Amino acid sequence: MNANFQGTEREVSMLRDVLLSHNIMTERCFTTCITKFRQNTLTDEEKSCIDACMGRYVNFNQRLMSTFFEQQQARMKAIAEEQNAQVPPQQTLIQKT
Repeated sequence: MNANFQGTEREVSMLRDVLLSHNIMTERCFTTCITKFRQNTLTDEEKSCIDACMGRYVNFNQRLMSTFFEQQQARMKAIAEEQNAQVPPQQTLIQKT
């Protein structure tokens, strides 16, 4: 039961990180791109800016996650190899007939 609770905590933490990242990106793109508040719709210039800003963020995030997963896989492989090196080889029994 404790492992299930830890998994839930981890999931909540990951969701919190995703939402925080989304909020930062939204705020950054809004403050950079939205300049006119006299209309109730976005101008073509603002739409274009938002698309470019979001596109840069998504591309950056994809590269970051790809690099993270590659590093994580390499780390897990190194840990597994280290653990395998620490396990003494099993001796085989030879039966005399």
